[in-house]
Amino acid sequence: MGDAARGKTSDDMDVDLGLDKLWFHDSTINRVVENAESKELAFEVMYPVDWDNNQFAPRTIVFRDVLRYLVAEGPFAGRPVILGVTQVGEQDDRAAVRVETNAGERMLLCKGVAICDGWAAAAADERRASCLQEAFATTLLNSGGDRRCSGRMRATGVRMSGNTYLDVTEENGRAFFSRGIAGPVVMLNLLRFRATADYSATPGLAPARPITGEAAYRLYMEHTLPFLEKSGGEVLFYGRGDRFLIGPADERWDAVLLVRQKGAAAFLAFASDRDYMKGIGHRTAALEDSRLLPLLETPA
Repeated sequence: MGDAARGKTSDDMDVDLGLDKLWFHDSTINRVVENAESKELAFEVMYPVDWDNNQFAPRTIVFRDVLRYLVAEGPFAGRPVILGVTQVGEQDDRAAVRVETNAGERMLLCKGVAICDGWAAAAADERRASCLQEAFATTLLNSGGDRRCSGRMRATGVRMSGNTYLDVTEENGRAFFSRGIAGPVVMLNLLRFRATADYSATPGLAPARPITGEAAYRLYMEHTLPFLEKSGGEVLFYGRGDRFLIGPADERWDAVLLVRQKGAAAFLAFASDRDYMKGIGHRTAALEDSRLLPLLETPA
């Protein structure tokens, strides 16, 4: 995931979140909520306020200006516990952060982090959002000033892409791995391209001249294929689409992609490969919307 592979220390990084000044260990994750408009991602946790006496209190770990959030955790009984949060590199103007848990790890790109009193959302039975008003206790992009938790947090899962679906949510990822799938999995991808690729989130990957979303996706596939093959996967089919013959008349998909993986574990290894993730910005730039449906091979 960027500079981590080159052994870059936090002293050398342009983006330093100051994570060594915050305590995360032994925080139990209750759930994750998000604000799609402000791109804030909040971990509601039970936080160790008195570790010696085993006392915990509700706290919210807020990550600011989140670009990408990937959960790489296997099936696990109970709620994950945070073992550590470290900055492992940077990409463009964001820090690459690893959240290590007793179930695996979570990776994200962000510009800031804070720990606030209370939980981001209202009581679960109300399913309403509440406004965070506690001051940030963090260093953001090596600058000072007052950092405040703000915005409305929705308790509807993790989808950082507004009305479109571009990334796996935590809920869906956990449900997929909890199925205990044994054997090959075929991933059905429905793809809708942007007219012009949008590299605003990853300008370092942008070509010298504007290109179409379809062209950006070809760059993504060129980058991805070696990592797919390394994990034992293969492309079964790639073809052009259009409007449904049976389905909504106003819904179209520009392309369909079928990818076979050896199994769920192989898919996880592929999706969490840090070198693979360096080029995933081409996919983000290319797509206006997408769908991903895991298929299991069964006898006819």
